Amino acid sequence: MPVETVKRSTNNRTVHLWLGCTTRAFLQDSAKNLFRLLDKFKIDFEIIDDIDVCCGSVLFVTGQKYAAMDNLKQVEKVLRKKNVKHLTSICPGCTRTFKFFYEPRRSNSVKKVEHYTETLLANLEEVSFKNTDRVYKATYHDPCHLARHMGITEPPREIIKALPGVEFIELTTNRQDAFCCGSGGGMRSYDKELADNASLLRLQEADELGVDILLTSCPFCERSFKMAQELPEAPKGLKVLNIVDFLPRFL
Repeated sequence: MPVETVKRSTNNRTVHLWLGCTTRAFLQDSAKNLFRLLDKFKIDFEIIDDIDVCCGSVLFVTGQKYAAMDNLKQVEKVLRKKNVKHLTSICPGCTRTFKFFYEPRRSNSVKKVEHYTETLLANLEEVSFKNTDRVYKATYHDPCHLARHMGITEPPREIIKALPGVEFIELTTNRQDAFCCGSGGGMRSYDKELADNASLLRLQEADELGVDILLTSCPFCERSFKMAQELPEAPKGLKVLNIVDFLPRFL
């Protein structure tokens, strides 16, 4: 991946960062922003960047059991080699896969799996956010893998609410009951029209709130919304951002 690799000194407290396929391929600025945030939050981290293999999320959710297990074993070799104990990811799909399929196994070293919002929130006292002299009206979309599947709903909200000058407004459907972006489980590849329609409904819901920014914490959701924004009936003027790309404005 042609992004600047950052490696801080490895010790027993090191957080190992798994970026995921979508971020590596399409959202490299988000990766750079996360590197910067982890550094600002004084988190020792190392990137797992010496393996060109997916976490296997799509293989698991589409029922390809044997291919998924073969993939898992390849990833486990790297986890053992790096002695990964604490793993964090920018991708909720990757986070879920590592938490449910890797962490319980004794054949790797992983003891703790987090989404990056959990990792940042644990070190929130290490940073001081700057006032930007601007008021942002923002809402937050809960990714399905994060909220429905793992119950992780508050860390993203706590981070957003800690930012000066941000007026936070909840979407009508939120947390475990949030409406899907339309791209999970391979849906966008299977039925692009259905995925676009789901994303469009979510964009319209956010637009009706009168917010400036629709935040999320999932690369899949972000890309799905931005693709739907290209439709002629999509609301105009609404900015879609991952939290990881919003936070640097306040540092």
